[in-house]
Amino acid sequence: MPVPRAVATLAIPTIISQVVTMIYNLADGNIVIPGSKNPDHIRNNFDLFDFALTEEEMSEIGALDQNKRYYTSTPELLERYATMVPPVDDQK
Repeated sequence: MPVPRAVATLAIPTIISQVVTMIYNLADGNIVIPGSKNPDHIRNNFDLFDFALTEEEMSEIGALDQNKRYYTSTPELLERYATMVPPVDDQK
C-alpha cells in the first residue's frame, strides 16, 4: 500500500510514523498512551505537540481504514493479558 501524501509530507527527520499515528488519534478524539524506556523514543513522543494535521491529511489517513478488526477479545485472551508481564526492562 502506498504511503499517503499526508504521512510522506510529515516524514521529516524529527517525526516518526508512530508520532504521526499518535497525532492522528489525538485529533480524532482517541486516548493515546505512549510508553517507552528508551530516551530517544520518549523525546520523539513529545514531537506530537509540535505538529497538527490538516483536515485533508486527517481524511487521507482516515481513508486507509479497511474496517478490519485486528483484535477480538475473548475471556481466555483477557485472562492471559491480565497475567502477562511485559519485558519492559529488556527495552533499549
